[in-house]
Amino acid sequence: MLQAPDGGFYGLASSRLDGANWTNGTVFRFTTNGTLKTLVNFDGTNGLHPFAKLTLGKDENIYGTMVDETKMQAADGSVASIFRLAQLPNINSITKSNDTVTLTWTSFTNGIYTIEYKPTLTAIAWTVAGSNVTATNISSSLTLTLPSASERYFRVVLQP
Repeated sequence: MLQAPDGGFYGLASSRLDGANWTNGTVFRFTTNGTLKTLVNFDGTNGLHPFAKLTLGKDENIYGTMVDETKMQAADGSVASIFRLAQLPNINSITKSNDTVTLTWTSFTNGIYTIEYKPTLTAIAWTVAGSNVTATNISSSLTLTLPSASERYFRVVLQP
C-alpha cells in the first residue's frame, strides 16, 4: 500500500469477489480511522487487473499499471498500460477584497481547471467564470471581479 500526502493509504486488488461475481480489479483508499472506499472499479472497458505497486508522482498524483486489452500488444506479447489517479481540486481559501474574489485550490502541474459559480445554493445550473486555468504547481488561484453586493457559490472542476 502507498501512503499519499493526504494521509490515506491506497492499494490495488487485481480482482475480487463481489457477491457471486469476480471483478476486473479495483483501486481503493483506506483511511487511518478505518474507512475503506473503492475509488475505481475496472470493468474491461477502462482496463483490467491492476498489478504492481502504486507510485506517487512528483505532481502528487498516484500512478499504477494494469492489463489493458484495448491497447496495442507490446513486442513481448503483453498488454498493459499506466493509469493515473488525479487529485481532485479542493478549495483552500476564498478571499474577497472590494469587488474581487480570489479562489485558491489544490492542483497538480499541467492540470486544467475551470471555475464555476451559481448565485444561490438552490440554483441548478452552474456558470463558467473566466477562462480555464492550467496549473503550474500543487496550488492554483484565480481572481475574479464580482458585481457589487452579489452572492456566489463556487466550485473548481478538473477538466478531463
